[in-house]
Amino acid sequence: MQLSDYFNDKISAVRADTDHADPPSFIPYHEKQLTMFRKFTENDIHKLLLISLSKTCSLGPLPTSILLEFIDILLPFICAMCNASLREGILPVNQKTAIVTPAVKKPVLDPDEPQSYRPISNLTFVSKIIERIVAEQMQAHLTECDLMPPVQSACRQGH
Repeated sequence: MQLSDYFNDKISAVRADTDHADPPSFIPYHEKQLTMFRKFTENDIHKLLLISLSKTCSLGPLPTSILLEFIDILLPFICAMCNASLREGILPVNQKTAIVTPAVKKPVLDPDEPQSYRPISNLTFVSKIIERIVAEQMQAHLTECDLMPPVQSACRQGH
């Protein structure tokens, strides 16, 4: 069975199971809106860089160890790039590529079956920093405005 056939079967099964269900209901939200990301300072970016895993992706312009070694020189440029990305809502083209490697989900699964695999994306270090900045600000907004369902536990500290 090909991977596309597998997913088509799963989609058909979900549609059949939910065919007679009521449509989801949404409560309109008219409170505080997240209309823009706040500007990050060099100090903010520096802290993020130091707590991030220093893995290197071959797509990055230089190894992460060198970036961290020369952080004092590179920090103003990294900060400017991160803030421009947040302000414009655009990730630089060279940060949109990943090296995707399939990995078997569990050792007991059949390696000949496509559904036994999950993708692992190796991203550039800077794209991960921008992703973390966005995630932190969105998480803070969702928490502050009490927009997270109480049963939502993924990506939430202490849940």
